[in-house]
Amino acid sequence: MKISIIIPCLNEVNFLPHLLEDIKNQTLKTFEVLVIDAGSTDGTLDKVYADDLVRIHHRPPNIGAQRQYGGENAQGDYLFFLDSDVRLSKDFLEKSIKEAKKRNLALGAFQYTPYMQKENGMIRPSSLPIIFCYKFLDLLFFIFQKISPSGAGSGIFVTKKAFDESLGFSNVLKFDDIEFIRRVSKYVKFGQLRVKLFVSDRRFVRYGVIRIFLSYLVLSVFFMFNLFKASEMIEYKFSDYYKNK
Repeated sequence: MKISIIIPCLNEVNFLPHLLEDIKNQTLKTFEVLVIDAGSTDGTLDKVYADDLVRIHHRPPNIGAQRQYGGENAQGDYLFFLDSDVRLSKDFLEKSIKEAKKRNLALGAFQYTPYMQKENGMIRPSSLPIIFCYKFLDLLFFIFQKISPSGAGSGIFVTKKAFDESLGFSNVLKFDDIEFIRRVSKYVKFGQLRVKLFVSDRRFVRYGVIRIFLSYLVLSVFFMFNLFKASEMIEYKFSDYYKNK
């Protein structure tokens, strides 16, 4: 069994090295890590090139195209698409694979748990309002996982077989992650894994809890009816999200 981790990135020198360290410390070892860089200029790749586990690829700043390229070039049996600012518990991969096999899942999302990162790379729980937002969104994902499967691009699990047989990620849609899950779940079994994935709270901190939470609620309505192109009228800047805070 081989595991491939695909990480799109752009100027993530303060986050990506910590994720790579988490990957190194996994109880279940990774076969390969593909970092798909969109032109980092902050020294991110200086931190990455020294790691023999990592393969570096370069693609223009379109996150759907980055994910697609990574999936096409991955050689593992199981693919984990992760954002560069997530953090992993030591048994994240082991728990994910074990549950996926037990439930016969070919596609899955996670329990998204917000964290705040300190300057030394250590993490601590986010504020209560942000934690509440994520708990609420996770609950929605859980309730509607069989009717309207959803997840976030910060963490998606899929078998290589299911990925190859699909059309992969869109390079024209802004919310390629949700569209991918919704489309692929039509012919493979999807489930929300009971495994925590720690996600950065920096978008909430930058723009405000109320603003981002309401944006997510409005977007969820669009996604419920598969209106992915129409959903792009909602302001949601990935380039700002990638900027260090």
